[in-house]
Amino acid sequence: MHYPRALAIFAKWPIAGQAKTRLVPVLGSAGARDLARSFLLDAVELARRVEGADVVVFYTPRDQRRAFQELVGSSVALVAQNGDNLGERMSNALSHLSTRGYEFSALMGTDLPTLPLNRLVSALGKSRSVVLGPSLDGGYYLIGVRTLHRHLFEGIEWSTSRVLGQTLDRITALGLDVECLEPWYDVDTPDDLNLLVSHLGLLIASGKPDLPRYTVNVLQRLGRLR
Repeated sequence: MHYPRALAIFAKWPIAGQAKTRLVPVLGSAGARDLARSFLLDAVELARRVEGADVVVFYTPRDQRRAFQELVGSSVALVAQNGDNLGERMSNALSHLSTRGYEFSALMGTDLPTLPLNRLVSALGKSRSVVLGPSLDGGYYLIGVRTLHRHLFEGIEWSTSRVLGQTLDRITALGLDVECLEPWYDVDTPDDLNLLVSHLGLLIASGKPDLPRYTVNVLQRLGRLR
């Protein structure tokens, strides 16, 4: 039996005052929450455009399952995140997907509304043991594996600029082959937001289709984008 590949999205329910806290000074707590919500919706919409991939949202907190289902729709599978830290939660997510019989599973974040579709298509078409999507802040926006190696997620200094380098070192130590996608940017800080607004403005001016519509709508409503 052929099993499709899995494309999993790690998501946290957006709560005013807790979502995108570094953007609160420029957007307000409600604006930062709404932007985080738009990022999630655009990530799901982008993932659903990848042919041959099952989309799974690993969500937190557990008590927001119904809210997540209402937001992303019934066609997207939901699984609660499980673990004491980010590394454990990612490792457990890949373990869950492995038990479901997927031959290749990839995890991605939600903070990349302008990520091109071809990055995801490329990631799921690779034959290497590990695929990484480097982010400009020194982390990675995607990791895909054929077989779970829990050591990839242990002892990593999460949320620092050392994440990518430490992960590559771990891959080398494990003797795994890896391929890196083209780098992209996360949106976490006011500088990142300015980059996003400039990028979207250029895309709109050039008439590019398939824009991250939820993000565009929120930024326009907040007066950040024309």
